[in-house]
Amino acid sequence: MPSCFLPGEVGRMNHCSVEMNAVRKLGNLYCSPVLFCELESEGIRVATAQRLLRMLQICAGHVPGVSALFFSSLMKSSIDE
Repeated sequence: MPSCFLPGEVGRMNHCSVEMNAVRKLGNLYCSPVLFCELESEGIRVATAQRLLRMLQICAGHVPGVSALFFSSLMKSSIDE
């Protein structure tokens, strides 16, 4: 089952209950993307929602020419860099 980590309020480091490094490690451990989101900015919320929707469309097979396996390999190479 695909998963995605979506930590919010990342701009407020003094209010974080979990370290961002721990979230990145979870993403790597489960080969899952991590999308950081600042909830106070409407523009960032919209952009994050659009990215999440696009990821779901790809994984569901609704984007012609892009498979979930190809998407997964793209995410893995971007995490490794």
